[in-house]
Amino acid sequence: MHIRNLGMPTRRTLVVLGAGATRGASFVGDSGQLHPPPLDADFFRLLSRSPAGRSQQARALLKYVAKNHSSVLDVSMEAIFVELQGSADFYEQFNIGRGRIVREPQRTIEHFYRVLPAVMKHSVTDSCAHHEAIAASLESGDAIISFNYDCLIDRALKLKGARRWNPDSGYGLALNDGTDEWKQWGGGPDASEPIKLLKLHGSLNWEFDSTGAVSLLPDPYDRDSAAGAVVPPLGRKPVSEEPFLQAWRAAREVVRRTERLIVIGYSLPAADYLVRSLFRADVDNDRLKELLVVDPASAVADRFLQLLTTPPSRIETMRSLGEFASWLE
Repeated sequence: MHIRNLGMPTRRTLVVLGAGATRGASFVGDSGQLHPPPLDADFFRLLSRSPAGRSQQARALLKYVAKNHSSVLDVSMEAIFVELQGSADFYEQFNIGRGRIVREPQRTIEHFYRVLPAVMKHSVTDSCAHHEAIAASLESGDAIISFNYDCLIDRALKLKGARRWNPDSGYGLALNDGTDEWKQWGGGPDASEPIKLLKLHGSLNWEFDSTGAVSLLPDPYDRDSAAGAVVPPLGRKPVSEEPFLQAWRAAREVVRRTERLIVIGYSLPAADYLVRSLFRADVDNDRLKELLVVDPASAVADRFLQLLTTPPSRIETMRSLGEFASWLE
């Protein structure tokens, strides 16, 4: 990526996208956009106001949160799912009998899987000018690590990535079908090293068949459940299982080659200790020359710097995705 307007030369770039990148999308705040994309901290409050919150599963999920944590739904997804995972493990390891409470943790997680596609359907559109600016600026050999379930950056790569983006290999997964729906090629040669899009927490456009093979859905939000396709904010994530194992291994290779790290809307939360390990273990401090953090919270840049043995020679911070995208024009 070459960010000419910032005087940043062409470097092998890794862009990290968190939930703040989706909340900062160009369509958020438009008069027709009534339901903003949720963050970890406000997922349940926004669910209660969304049409997605009217389903039986959504009402059961919100009832559980209100009864056990906060009557005004002022609790993060991370807090809920870390407890649910602990409770499920407790009942499995120390089971002394069946009952409603024993089944409740796993049933509540299943409600989340059923609710998630509808939440995204009512809060995310098919295109974002800011994500498209990023996709248009990425070059052969660059990469994205996304922790988002939505497919804004996938659509942006389809529209603006040209032949630099090839979903057949770009996801870092062995895919069975559906890749033609996620590319839009014109003429010209294929890229020598296509852009990587590694979705380490899964994606709503992933679907598994009976053999475990992954295909890409044309409409990621038109599905009954996200089970298997995404990983909730659990303390212990199933990264040793496929297809997540492939994606995480590819991420290690990408991080090792990174010369410029751009972090957008990802705050490095405590539950993501695996991500901390990824950057601490695999960033090459001699190779990494630039760090650019896009987040309204100034502390986020400090968290990433603490993972590095040696700070890069150039560090930039910006407060919004829109500000960053304007420098790419």
